[in-house]
Amino acid sequence: SDIVDDAEQLAPAELRQRTRLLLRPHRPSPAARGSPRNRRSSPSLACADAEANPVLEAPLGHAPDVARLLARAVATWDFDTLELAEATGGKPLCTLAMFLFQNLGLIDACGLNKDVLVNFFTEIEAGYDGTLMYHNSSHAASVMFMTHVLLERAGIAAAVASFYGLSEGFVRMGCLVAAALHDFEHLGVTNEFLQRSGHPRAAGNGGRHANERHHFDAAMQVLARPECNFLRDLPAEELGRIRGLMETAVLATDMADHRLIVDAFGRALGPDPPAAFRPGCQEDAALLVQMTLKCADLGHVALSWKAHVRWVERIEEEFFLQGDQERALGLSASFLMDREKPGVSKSQVGFFEHMALPLFGAMARGAPGARPLLEGVTSNYRRWKGIEAAR
Repeated sequence: SDIVDDAEQLAPAELRQRTRLLLRPHRPSPAARGSPRNRRSSPSLACADAEANPVLEAPLGHAPDVARLLARAVATWDFDTLELAEATGGKPLCTLAMFLFQNLGLIDACGLNKDVLVNFFTEIEAGYDGTLMYHNSSHAASVMFMTHVLLERAGIAAAVASFYGLSEGFVRMGCLVAAALHDFEHLGVTNEFLQRSGHPRAAGNGGRHANERHHFDAAMQVLARPECNFLRDLPAEELGRIRGLMETAVLATDMADHRLIVDAFGRALGPDPPAAFRPGCQEDAALLVQMTLKCADLGHVALSWKAHVRWVERIEEEFFLQGDQERALGLSASFLMDREKPGVSKSQVGFFEHMALPLFGAMARGAPGARPLLEGVTSNYRRWKGIEAAR
């Protein structure tokens, strides 16, 4: 398509130079680095440190490939972060985050310390287990990309800003950070597994939002470190609003609340929504934020067929690995997680009909700018229908 072709034209020498400047190594002061005791065993500045990540020491390594991929991130609806992970030596999240923050002007608009911001995203990326097939930093980067697309092209940031008492810039920042950390320190297992196995994360609140609560709370502990606290200069009231926005977004990714949120958004839209949904209150704005992160979290269903299938294969294997753990604990394997039975790749038609299509359909009704995503979902659904019919 034209928009994809345009993206390819955005990656000559000029864009590569811009990307090199953005991703060049930062050398924080000793105070900013923190004491060795406070730093992880993995390099806490891996994204910013050329020795830890040669890709970022342009013009060496794969910088031209990184620039080309990042160009697509701002020019197309279809961006595969697994490719970015390969090009950046396993640092897709920090790389994409810093590129988007710079491209959107958020570092200046929000008065952020760039070095501290890099530290934060590097620590968040380090908290994703690279051995997990699905819930890794490539997934987090994918969710960040889709969040960015919806904020900008579907007009979400502009629609909700006033109801949070924040500028559009801070809404963008809060939603993008929420996307980055939404699966922080994920164990590759579901909330149900945490409850059935008696995992400490499921203690309290009846096990509700067990994973999501940990992702948010643990990431806030990272943010509290002086070398990672890029929000430290904000007034307490404004900081509270941003944290509230991020918490709303992260907790919405719990699939247990999927239909609750989608149905609530449908009621807010009404039978004949206007050309574009405009929140009438803070609750409506929160619903729009929740829908944004939910669409982004399932965003691979709107990607090209090839990219989408790669993610389906990954979640299927991660589910099977959970089933293996359940059997080892003497538990029955959860639905779709028994590798001796059909997995998620054999149940995609039902998933699209009951989960993906209603979600993206509602978003497209409320935010017409999101219709290209619905078109991608519909295209992949038809492919799965064809496969099922041929069995």
